[in-house]
Amino acid sequence: MSVIADQALDLPPAQRLRLIDKIWRSLSVDPDQIPVQETVLDELDSRRKKYKEKPSSLQDWADLKKTISQNRGETN
Repeated sequence: MSVIADQALDLPPAQRLRLIDKIWRSLSVDPDQIPVQETVLDELDSRRKKYKEKPSSLQDWADLKKTISQNRGETN
């Protein structure tokens, strides 16, 4: 690992989070330069196709979260 990475790992958690945020924001300046794995693109294409075939199959996040919690036996 590089010296910079080692130094970053030695930072306290709050400072590491700020560093991560700064790096993440720098990546968002030119998102087309971020490589995306072919398997991720394939999955997105598959989901887009399923949505186009049946748009009503989408679930609202609040409803989905509730369903997941119920299936896990949680009460929220």
